[in-house]
Amino acid sequence: MNYKYRILIFDEDPHDRGLLSLALRNAEPALELLEASSALEIAQHVSRGPLDALIVDETDASFHEIARLAAELRRQTPLSVLWLFTASVGLPSARECIGLGVDGRTTKSSAGFLGLPRALLDRISGMRSLRERHQAEVEAVFADSFGLPACLVGEGGVVRLANPALEALLELPRYALLDLPLDRLIADSEAKATWRGRFEGTHASVSGTVQLQVEGGRAMTLAMSGRAVEDN
Repeated sequence: MNYKYRILIFDEDPHDRGLLSLALRNAEPALELLEASSALEIAQHVSRGPLDALIVDETDASFHEIARLAAELRRQTPLSVLWLFTASVGLPSARECIGLGVDGRTTKSSAGFLGLPRALLDRISGMRSLRERHQAEVEAVFADSFGLPACLVGEGGVVRLANPALEALLELPRYALLDLPLDRLIADSEAKATWRGRFEGTHASVSGTVQLQVEGGRAMTLAMSGRAVEDN
């Protein structure tokens, strides 16, 4: 890794902060790791420069206050990663995370301390690669003026980026959408095969109407359109 990622860990427990810092450094020594034990300290770090990732144990502060700070962070670094690392399996709920751009979620456990570093670093690297290779498309997905639900789809129709409007429409938090094959939401098997072919083909653009089955088994009919980028 040539770039020293700047990562902020928020957790009131100094033991957990130290343990996670150690796990991250074991995964990649070339990291700049910052720690915070209050929302005020997060705000101070955000004011001093961009962060590549914010890891949050939301049980220690108001989750929506943290989300507000993450939104401020993303005004500086649009593709900064927001990751939940919490022992409270059901809090915040998936519904509470919708529209807030939570990129990942890991349960705070022995397996979580071991698995989070690689998952987080892979996510940061993937975001950086997308930004470098497809800057215009990335900016279009996240442009406030765009207004419509939007995503960037990778090889095989897998969601690589999703904006808050798409989270709200599908009633799924971003961490549930990322790496999800988009055709998995299509109810009809024939339509699923058709759209999979469109995603995997070499068409300059795709468009059409499709019925999706979303949270709670609810069905919705959408008009979808998109265009191909240079690679997979």
